[in-house]
Amino acid sequence: MTDKKLLSRLASLTPEQREALLKQLKKKKSEGAEPRKDTITPFERRGNDRVAMSYAQQRLWFIDQLQSGSASYNISAALRLKGALDVEALRMSFDDIVRRHEVLRTTFVSEEGQGRQVINEHQRWELPTISLEPLSTEEQEEVIKARFKGDAHTSFDLINGPLLRTRLIRLSSTEHVIIVSMHHIISDGWSMGVFIREMALLYDAYRQDKASPLQELDIQYADYSLWQREWLAGERLDRQLSYWKTRLDGVPVLELPTDFPRPPVHSYDGHNQPFQLSRELTAALNDLARQQGVTLFMVLLAGLQVLLHRYSGQDDICVGTPIAGRIRPEVEKLIGCFVNTLAIRSDLKNNPSFLSLLKQVQQNLTGAYDHQDIPFERLVDELGVAREMSHTPLFQVMFVLQNATNTGSFSLPGLEIELLPEESETSKFDITINMREENGQLKGDFEYRTDLFLGQTIGRMLGHFSRILAQLAENPEQGVDDVDYLPANEKQQLLQQWHCTVTSYERDSDVLDVFQQVCEEHAQRVAVVSGEISLTYAQLNNMSGHVAHALQEKGIRPGS
Repeated sequence: MTDKKLLSRLASLTPEQREALLKQLKKKKSEGAEPRKDTITPFERRGNDRVAMSYAQQRLWFIDQLQSGSASYNISAALRLKGALDVEALRMSFDDIVRRHEVLRTTFVSEEGQGRQVINEHQRWELPTISLEPLSTEEQEEVIKARFKGDAHTSFDLINGPLLRTRLIRLSSTEHVIIVSMHHIISDGWSMGVFIREMALLYDAYRQDKASPLQELDIQYADYSLWQREWLAGERLDRQLSYWKTRLDGVPVLELPTDFPRPPVHSYDGHNQPFQLSRELTAALNDLARQQGVTLFMVLLAGLQVLLHRYSGQDDICVGTPIAGRIRPEVEKLIGCFVNTLAIRSDLKNNPSFLSLLKQVQQNLTGAYDHQDIPFERLVDELGVAREMSHTPLFQVMFVLQNATNTGSFSLPGLEIELLPEESETSKFDITINMREENGQLKGDFEYRTDLFLGQTIGRMLGHFSRILAQLAENPEQGVDDVDYLPANEKQQLLQQWHCTVTSYERDSDVLDVFQQVCEEHAQRVAVVSGEISLTYAQLNNMSGHVAHALQEKGIRPGS
């Protein structure tokens, strides 16, 4: 309809019709001014705003309050760049990213016992640079490794910030290393990809003296935080809580056999062991997934639950897995902590076939994805799970299948990029299995708590996991209790060496000498267990010494 025709129709309206139309337009305007709960809209900025945290941030803030100075929730990446680097263009790229994303200049304070985000004004971002040109190649590599490790394991100050660190290491005029570290409270794995992609696009523009090719962001992370707290309420919250309460009611703690007694407080000290599956096994697992109409992730998760079932002897197995948590398309370009955690529980009693377990895992994951919005920390509170400092709630093993990092997706013009590996020295869970598929081959690592496990124990577990996957891929109809995961040498050791309990000692040795020898040889191994209390041989030897001394002080002697 043309403007002329519209004006003509409006002019022909009676006074009563005009009044009715005006009321209708006012009603529509009023309705439009009130944003729908499923739409994220920006709030009015006033400068140094203090905003409620998202649920994910709240969890990480509470952890930091309990364990201030911990670097367990740092996210780091290091890139080796080969070629002529424009350092100022790189600095400008970082500067613009920090300007674009408020969360990168956000700090956190406590107000009446509640954490709040503080959005700070943008200031020029500097890029600290060190030169290693005088050093040999071997010395340079040692320094890079030490710097990467140091930055990755240096804690952030959530109150004063910044919660982002960037560092440039110059090896020569044509070779550099960039190290980027962030606290998880402002970032996640997806966000690191956003950061690096924006860095690449901005660098390409600034090195050519061009303007930024990136559009300004419509919303910021703080807008999402406020929206999430309003959106996840009422019937939507009740429905999701009901699902998870049903799924996770009475979930047991996973009791894996450990090399050391579980300490009363989780130290977060950890290490990781890399592994890789053969291309043939990788292909067989993918074939199995296609044949059964499931994903590779489901096959691997089910295989892991078989391993944990066989190791623990428990039928009720719950494993955690992260999910991106970006349920709205408008947050896909944001940097921030969106990731959530899902607890996937399976029932392995009565020796189900692997195919049966696989279908169960598929159903459990589908239900979890449909109810993924409730934050993990809120779920723990609602379930009334007892908080234990010695282990994580609901699950103690995490499984992650990542898309392989594709350096080509954020290539820098004129530069070759290599992503440097990071050696973990922390472990948030008893064990975390990280896997990825690269060029037709599954690779990954077992990250484990060093206060619970020895390296050789994890090494054996890696071998057992591989054997379980191989057998299940070959014969998925077999029962999970029928899988033979022990190699021949371990069977021999178990049946012949460990089963033989007769030990020869010197004829002139007495019981105390033998006991002392055993305690010295197995000082850190568990000697006795009573309920939830366990003692290592060293602890038992120390306690027996105290008892003997106390008896002597009371005048008790041999033969008394």
